[in-house]
Amino acid sequence: MKKKVALSVLLVLLLLGGIFIYKKVYFEYFSKNMSKVKQVTAITSKVVPVSTNLGKNNKLHGKRIETLNTSLTQQHFMGAYIKTSGSKIINSDGFGQSNILSQIEFSYNTTVRIGNLESLINTAILLKQVQEKKIDLTTNLKKYVPELSNVKSFNVKDLMRGSVNIWINKDKLANMNESQATRKFFNSVVTENQRKTGKRVANNILLAIVISRIDQKKYSELINDFENDLDLSGTTLLNGNNGGAKNDRNAAISYYYKADSDGNPNPGKAYLNVDNHYTFGVDQLRMSMTDILNVIYALNTNEILSKPLESELSLYYKSNEKYSIASGMFLDKESFSFSSKGYYISAKWSTKNKDMVLVVENFPNKGLSRLNLASKVEKITK
Repeated sequence: MKKKVALSVLLVLLLLGGIFIYKKVYFEYFSKNMSKVKQVTAITSKVVPVSTNLGKNNKLHGKRIETLNTSLTQQHFMGAYIKTSGSKIINSDGFGQSNILSQIEFSYNTTVRIGNLESLINTAILLKQVQEKKIDLTTNLKKYVPELSNVKSFNVKDLMRGSVNIWINKDKLANMNESQATRKFFNSVVTENQRKTGKRVANNILLAIVISRIDQKKYSELINDFENDLDLSGTTLLNGNNGGAKNDRNAAISYYYKADSDGNPNPGKAYLNVDNHYTFGVDQLRMSMTDILNVIYALNTNEILSKPLESELSLYYKSNEKYSIASGMFLDKESFSFSSKGYYISAKWSTKNKDMVLVVENFPNKGLSRLNLASKVEKITK
């Protein structure tokens, strides 16, 4: 009997000891990772949805939104929209498929090429360098690109507002790594006075080179720092065969416009063969819908930049309308439109109440205006 009691006591002690060890290990692990948990929670509280399925998070199911969705379906709209209010997803829906061949539906994690939105990111990085006092708005940037001996002196504002323009055929820099592209860039660049037919403005490539040299980091490292600062999880920098639509199950495939015998728009040939192509520092990013939401949110809420530098970024929006970086600004609303290799992105942002509508398409339905669609969603879901 005494042996049985002793054995029972021993088992109880072992059990208590095990629980103590488990609690200690769990507490140490939790404490070690608490900052990371807080960081993720902070990001999630902005606009990142809990669900990854479009249409499952809707707060409004009124007749007007149903009518709009029916109309989009009838017009063969291929894409998705998301409406956020502050930190909450209000409405979202997907139409068609992000990848017809694999029959994959749109989700919050669907990735697309973001075109000139990358230029806004690069400009935000440049202004952050100003904020960190590495340079100032009047710093002569030629000190970082002495190769441009035939270009007049220029500073941050000049580069952002197009006061200085350089030209190059961007296609010549396609699919090159950073060192190759930089070398060829400086060998090919001409000034506006020397510009010939077929040359394209290359200020955005110069911007990518400048911010890299200011921080003495590779461009890919700067983009990685930007991703980490915002805790982005669905952003890929195209580099060679890495990160293209062929290698990403979440990647939307974009399609050329085609109409059937009845005149209805139907997807034609996929852009898949060119979707891996990129130009260094310009349209080199694929980004998930969630990340696009968070980037636009961050660029418009002083999360990255202080208020005075936010104003500089707003001026950049305005001055670059002619390069399709922004489609306009009015009252307290900002509207943006970007495109790349058959992907079309538009966003409406309200500075007043931080409402946002994001529309993404992978098929150029010519009967629809993307900004008009964003405006409709915005009005219906107020």
